[in-house]
Amino acid sequence: MSAKQGLGKMAAVLLLLLVLTVLLVNSVLDRKAESTVTEPVVTSEPVIESEMPDFGSIQDVRAKKAAFFGYMKPIVDAENQKIAAERTRIQQLSSQSSLSEKDKTWLASVAKKYRLTLADELTPQWYAALLERVDTLPVSLALAQAANESAWGTSRFARAGNNLFGQWCFSKGCGLVPTQRSEGADHEVRKFDSVAGSVAAYLLNINTHAQYADLRALRAGARRDDQPVTGLYLSPGLVRYSQRGEAYVHELMAMITGNGLEKYDVALTAPASPGAG
Repeated sequence: MSAKQGLGKMAAVLLLLLVLTVLLVNSVLDRKAESTVTEPVVTSEPVIESEMPDFGSIQDVRAKKAAFFGYMKPIVDAENQKIAAERTRIQQLSSQSSLSEKDKTWLASVAKKYRLTLADELTPQWYAALLERVDTLPVSLALAQAANESAWGTSRFARAGNNLFGQWCFSKGCGLVPTQRSEGADHEVRKFDSVAGSVAAYLLNINTHAQYADLRALRAGARRDDQPVTGLYLSPGLVRYSQRGEAYVHELMAMITGNGLEKYDVALTAPASPGAG
């Protein structure tokens, strides 16, 4: 056999090995892609929360409002984005015929977080019930409530406890004792390590507490009908947030429209529930 023929056979062998290697790599990648649903990666830059500004020192009302919304909106956006990532993964899992142990464990932790019992059989109805809770809240509504409950970030509870939404707690020392607390009452106004913690707790409260089931039903209905989910639309679902009832709802709606907060809801998107449209 000549040297030329030997080189030709060697080249053919190398080519065959290259083809087999490519086929093997593609097969491994395909199996890996089908094996499990991984948690969505949030690609936006993380929000680095700065110290809350002294809003009380800003005398001009318009400037104070602009400063308050400018500080709060990125924090609300970041917390909403975390919920949207959870929601996306739940929707992906709901379309699978079987789940990995990792996915089952994650799903159980999310169900516990959102106070929903993990069913033995994960039916479409169960996934729908979970998705009704794991959903974002319109930015306009969160901003209006934060401004209303914290007196534009100037209240004692906002300044000393990072509590922008008036959330209560019931363990002694868990928060700040209201100066006008009724005799015999034991609640405190919860303290948070950060404003982001306050926002996260507020969103979880709205998404889990029985008092706000009507709001969640309104939101789920809008998702199913492929309609915008806005602060004005969901405001009536907060009638039990305050003892003022309907007057409180009207006040929130007036704050949303009066401060032009509707524009923040235009870009708010979250994947619709399965079967929406």
